[in-house]
Amino acid sequence: MTACDSRSRSRNVKQSSILFALCRAKGKNAVNASVFGVGTDAITPPPPNPPPPRDPQKSRLVPGSWCARHQLDSQLLPTTQVDQLKPGDCFGELPLLQLRPHQHSVVAKERSCAWVIDRWQFKEILFKVPDSKLMEYISYLDRVSILDALSGEEKTSTAQALTEMSFNKGDVILQQGETGDSFYILFDGEVTVLINGKVVARLEASVEEHTAHHFGEKALISSQPRAATVQVASSQAKVLALDRIAFNALLGSLEDILRAQEDGRSRQTRVNRGLTLKPFQKIFRKDLMGVGLLGVGEFGAVELVAHRRADETFAMKSMSKALLVQKGKQNVALNEKHVLMYVLSPFIVQLFEAYSDSSTLYLLFEAALGGDLHGLYCRKRLYGSERHAAFYTAGSALALHYLHQRRIIYRDLRPENILLTQDGNIKLCDFGLAKFVAERTFTNCGIPDYYAPEMVLATGHGLELDWWCFGILLFELMSGKPPFESSNPMQIYVSILHGISKVAMPEGNTRAAGDLIKLLLKKEPLDRLPVKEGFGKLKEQRWFSEISWNSLSELQMDTPYKPNIRHKRDLANFHPRSELVVQPPEYEDDGTGWDANYPT
Repeated sequence: MTACDSRSRSRNVKQSSILFALCRAKGKNAVNASVFGVGTDAITPPPPNPPPPRDPQKSRLVPGSWCARHQLDSQLLPTTQVDQLKPGDCFGELPLLQLRPHQHSVVAKERSCAWVIDRWQFKEILFKVPDSKLMEYISYLDRVSILDALSGEEKTSTAQALTEMSFNKGDVILQQGETGDSFYILFDGEVTVLINGKVVARLEASVEEHTAHHFGEKALISSQPRAATVQVASSQAKVLALDRIAFNALLGSLEDILRAQEDGRSRQTRVNRGLTLKPFQKIFRKDLMGVGLLGVGEFGAVELVAHRRADETFAMKSMSKALLVQKGKQNVALNEKHVLMYVLSPFIVQLFEAYSDSSTLYLLFEAALGGDLHGLYCRKRLYGSERHAAFYTAGSALALHYLHQRRIIYRDLRPENILLTQDGNIKLCDFGLAKFVAERTFTNCGIPDYYAPEMVLATGHGLELDWWCFGILLFELMSGKPPFESSNPMQIYVSILHGISKVAMPEGNTRAAGDLIKLLLKKEPLDRLPVKEGFGKLKEQRWFSEISWNSLSELQMDTPYKPNIRHKRDLANFHPRSELVVQPPEYEDDGTGWDANYPT
């Protein structure tokens, strides 16, 4: 077969295959390179007992000039021919897309030729920014004067790290006076720029006309109050966003880059290729082995696992599909994966992979081996320590602010869900209750001690809920218990509705802590301090007077406690109750496909 014949057949295959239709729908043209980059495989007729079909994670076949027949793959029943393929036919699409076992064997009748693309190549095609769009992103960055000091390679890496976001009419992208950490490029839609409530400019961009505008670029250098408000005027606006944390992790400090340019100093181009901006590294579950139990949850357990070939450990969360379906909580697992794939913050555990098998869903996280705040406070008797509480609540506040900028509500802030790294910094974990919200959501969730009034009254809740939980967290770290604690849930709800004014502040509590608690635990959601007056006002509170926010956001601030972690497999800071691990019921697939797109 000539190269021209081969490419012609490839074009015919791509026109007929559902797999390649998906690639075309996403504007992906790289599939040519992938198919021909793998090359063709010569397929010979099998021996009398052919080997089992290949693992769907490893490959699929795109037949060229060959014939084949399907056989039912069963050890109990005789094989039966169900179909015969002709040149140009495709097979193996669904296992490739959904990580399901092959339902048939495919056996060559004669020496044949096949084109192959495996799951990982296909994944790279779908999730990689295509070259045409990448060049467009780079052209946007070329218009930002503050980025002129970047090399071509650095601009390419920056373009790959941009995140596309959509806003509706009336949404505020930037709020005047709030401290900013994200830079935006408007590439479709119209926004108004307001200073002190007055419109001073209108910006309009169009994908068709390749026009774009940028704003907020100074946030890549330092945390400064926004000089203006930017609000969406069109029915919808689309922007590309990049926050300072991701930029610094990728290229280092922009301020240092600019200073080197001003001083006329040469510098080495830095691109941190080890940074995982999105969780699409090739970490196979078969390459992981269990080390020990970290925790037990409602649907499964969290285990420390080690890579068989690399000196690295991870935390792997398993969730029983049977228990999820039994309790109607499939969305809990789906939301957690969806949210965590979208975020990258030093104050939130990073997700690397998601896996699925016949009975279980898995999430693979970075391992934070310092234990959780609940265990730390109990062991070290830290309740009432202002230094510790101020540091841990400051880190939690940065995590919540990061999530809220992306319209993500967390809904599960409590000491058990705050982990410590080796350096003693915090990371929020367990995002099963997190979700993207536009306005209100009505699902009651969380633990009663942390319920906000709007959840008790079932009137709907939004991002403001997290700041109520933040106030409860501060009270608990200073007193050793939540303010409305009771053995009777109904009494908790009554106390919540009566308000914080009826609760005595913890003994020894400073006025600064008490004042902030009262500003956060407002019955009216819009009256809570960060909501009413902005996140910048929260950072100005006396309670945080010893916090250097810039140093903390860069993980450069001294931590009040450094966990003792002897090595990467050290489980000493965790004390799970292994007796709580239950044997889940057997899972029977209901055929709805709710878990089909779960694996990364």
